Amino acid sequence: MESETAFTGGAAVVELREVSKRFDAVLAVQKVSFSVRPGEIVALLGENGAGKSTLVKMVAGLVSPDSGEIRAGDRGFSRINPKLARQLGIGLVQQELSFAPDLTVAENLFLGTNAPNHAGFLDYKKIEHQAELVLKEVGVKASPFRFMRSLTLAEAQLVELAKQLMRQPSILILDEATSALSAEEAEIVYGHASRMAENGVAVLLITHRLAELRHANRAVVLRDGQLVGDLQGDSLEADKAISLMLGRELKTVFPERVPLSSHAESSAVLAVENLNLGGRAPLSFVGHKGEILGIGGLAGHGQHELLRWLFGLENFKGLLKINGKPVRLKSPVDAMRAGLAYVPEERKTEALLVDLALKHNVTLPGMLDKFTHWGMLRVGVLEPAVNRARDRFRIKAGHSNVLIRQLSGGNQQKVALARWWLRNPAVYLLEDPTRGIDVGSKHEIYHLLQELVQGGATVLITSSDTLELVHLCHRVVVLYEREMIGEYTAEELTEERLVRAFVSGRAS
Repeated sequence: MESETAFTGGAAVVELREVSKRFDAVLAVQKVSFSVRPGEIVALLGENGAGKSTLVKMVAGLVSPDSGEIRAGDRGFSRINPKLARQLGIGLVQQELSFAPDLTVAENLFLGTNAPNHAGFLDYKKIEHQAELVLKEVGVKASPFRFMRSLTLAEAQLVELAKQLMRQPSILILDEATSALSAEEAEIVYGHASRMAENGVAVLLITHRLAELRHANRAVVLRDGQLVGDLQGDSLEADKAISLMLGRELKTVFPERVPLSSHAESSAVLAVENLNLGGRAPLSFVGHKGEILGIGGLAGHGQHELLRWLFGLENFKGLLKINGKPVRLKSPVDAMRAGLAYVPEERKTEALLVDLALKHNVTLPGMLDKFTHWGMLRVGVLEPAVNRARDRFRIKAGHSNVLIRQLSGGNQQKVALARWWLRNPAVYLLEDPTRGIDVGSKHEIYHLLQELVQGGATVLITSSDTLELVHLCHRVVVLYEREMIGEYTAEELTEERLVRAFVSGRAS
């Protein structure tokens, strides 16, 4: 559906003309041409590896094109550097955040700007006041003098948005800037984008959440580094965009839900009893064999802490039973021995070692007890295991020595799952497992999760995409302010019902 924001027309704020970029043997972007006009919100769509991020990095001066021209207003450039990009009013908010973790929020906001000063010294009173105003505007409640490293991923993402708002860009580029945010927080971002567009600012957004197309006037689609579509008006809809992105029809984003076993109710693999996460009342629930159990709620309402407690990373009062037997998990090692596996939402910093090879990441959880003997690596066991995992999880990699950072986001997430599969866990704890990956990779991961539960595993999943919970889960437990307010069976699940519970704190 087309956004109601009416763009003002006129000369393009930014225009790309026949822009190309090659990385070694890979042609990342091939002769792409399109423009973004004042007041226009343009969605840039494509699978991971399609060239989207390379394209916006060229516009923002982070990557130099090999050929072609980038025009800003009435000026043309063969390449742009970051300083020139700022001077031209080009503002970029990336999924991969670039803040200084040991500086405060306020100091990060004013980095690279003419910060208020007095006699050559920073005027912290003025900095604090201005920082408080812009943080309030984007919905961040954190003190401007907190260190950036202490913020949640969602808070840090909103601080990055605030930094760009302060600079008043002529074009705002949002590169997966809502991937870490709840639906409520994402609406804050798009509210700002719409208001900026109304004031003549051009907005270019990269998103894998196709529901966010409703905010756009147009959608430009890339596939394999080439422009394959420019959608607007009646053609601006998700099915058409998916078809262009994949080069084939995708009948449905979500596979048909796997039926729950008839004896699942009597096979509680995991039971949580009287767990106090800091809410007004303790929570209790069970997870059955062969079940995908969703843990739903807005960001910050306890889902993250629950999964970390289940993996021995948090210390809350409560009882955990695995296959009916009480267990006490003092560490992740205890959790692994009890048959649990955990994939945190931040795969690049918490789930994977991106500068190590695929084979070392896949085998790391089993390194001490499966792939070494008296401190020596059992190569004869390790290599076949890596190959089994690559095949089983359909990881697209030329060889097992490829570095994780060289893989697409979807393949990185498959590695994060495959590394646990080799340990044959009974329970998978998955935190937003499809965040920031393209629609084709999501489809593959949905099928992989279904195959895991069909094999007898139990999957607990949180997601910032409510539709994932609706279409994948057999049940969804809803948390509000760190307590359980209800649960829904597959037959009861609807997006409207879940969202209403998330925001009101009442199950219906």
